[in-house]
Amino acid sequence: MSQHLPAFEFELQILEFDSPAEQTTSENTDFFIKCKVKGNSNPTFMWSYNGQTLKEKTLSGKYSVLDGGLMVRNVTHLDSGKYTCRAFETTNKSSVSGITVIELKVRHKPVFLNYMEGDPVDLYVFQSDSVNLTCQNSAEPPANMSWSFNGKYFVNPADHYIVTFNRPEKLGSYSCTAANALGKITRRFNLIEGFKPKMPSGLSVSRVGDNYIELQVVPNDKGDELIGYRVEYVTRVVEPSGNTFESFDMMNFNTTEGPFVLVNLKPNTEYITKILARNRAGYSEYTEPIVVRTSPEIINSGVPTLFDGFLKQLLTAVAVASFAARL
Repeated sequence: MSQHLPAFEFELQILEFDSPAEQTTSENTDFFIKCKVKGNSNPTFMWSYNGQTLKEKTLSGKYSVLDGGLMVRNVTHLDSGKYTCRAFETTNKSSVSGITVIELKVRHKPVFLNYMEGDPVDLYVFQSDSVNLTCQNSAEPPANMSWSFNGKYFVNPADHYIVTFNRPEKLGSYSCTAANALGKITRRFNLIEGFKPKMPSGLSVSRVGDNYIELQVVPNDKGDELIGYRVEYVTRVVEPSGNTFESFDMMNFNTTEGPFVLVNLKPNTEYITKILARNRAGYSEYTEPIVVRTSPEIINSGVPTLFDGFLKQLLTAVAVASFAARL
């Protein structure tokens, strides 16, 4: 007669939460994100923010998992987002767990999402081209947008404005302002007709070494308003297997005067080089390429070092003899 061992039933249960799915606070405060479960359960909690697990033991002490929620210290608008609260409890007979996502909103004045250098920002546009004036921002509550052109307001509720340059009247000063009850920010643009600089002329080699090439060009007219040049250089690389491929590199020079030195090159190697001019509006065409070969590698024979050592010994002997003669 066979014996049957008693069967143990392991019960899986899902926890229910009793916490707001959306919670709001202000900047520069400590805020407690509430996460409570219904019933008499006493689970363990784990937290994550935007998919990243939060760890308590950090130098900043930013987070603390406490009974009933998560403490976030010194809140900024960068702390807004989705926080995931996981709760679980396991016994010999049952396992209970649950998960809820809580969105934290942080009240703050508008801030631009992208940095643009200058105030106003100079933007260059060519005939029939379009330019996007962007004022994308983060704000809570969301910001209201206002726009102006040459001091006159026009209606555009969006956080960007596209201008197509098809007549001179489109050029001028644009501005956007994002505002809510906590503050406002403004960005200004100068829309300027752009012109490409003329292609450089007279590309030539002034010096060549085993690991560098020094190039020179005839300076462009001052009317091109150059901010620099760009050199492109290509070399053919032969692998041990016999396969060949072209290695492409470029270097920007933030100067309007040469020479333009390409460094860290390989000895006895051909480089196909060409150069273009740059201004704030764009780039010129590249010059016709020229082929330059670096010098063979220069190997130090060691003779100067030996000579220096011999010379030091000779001078030392003369000094000793002179001192002995005085005695």
